[in-house]
Formats: sequence, structure tokens, C-alpha cells
Amino acid sequence: INLKRLVLENRSGYSDELWSLIKRMLQVDPVLRPTCKEILELSDVKKHIKGKLKIQTEIEENRLL
Repeated sequence: INLKRLVLENRSGYSDELWSLIKRMLQVDPVLRPTCKEILELSDVKKHIKGKLKIQTEIEENRLL
């Protein structure tokens, strides 16, 4: 199975930014892959992290009540 081909053929549901990241992460040459810093600076990734942190904070606040 060609993983890259499988991923490239099933792009539905992904934003253009996330889709671009997936393609970059599948590069054979590591120099062409994004760094962790580049990944964490993407708006889609920031939104996801922010959402997870909000949920975690709400869970922790409810435990204290």
C-alpha cells in the first residue's frame, strides 16, 4: 500500500492549510518537511490546541466545584 497515495486520494473534510501540511509532512526528503515550530504556528493547529486547552480548563474547573 502506498500511504502517500492513499492520503492524497482521501482529502475530503480537511482545510487547505491542513491538507498542505499533510503533503509537506509526507515528503521523503526531511529538509522539505515542516519543523515542529512551523507546524505549531499554523492557524488550524493553533485553533485545535486552543480548543483542547479550553476543554481541559473547563474539566479541571468542574472538578474543583
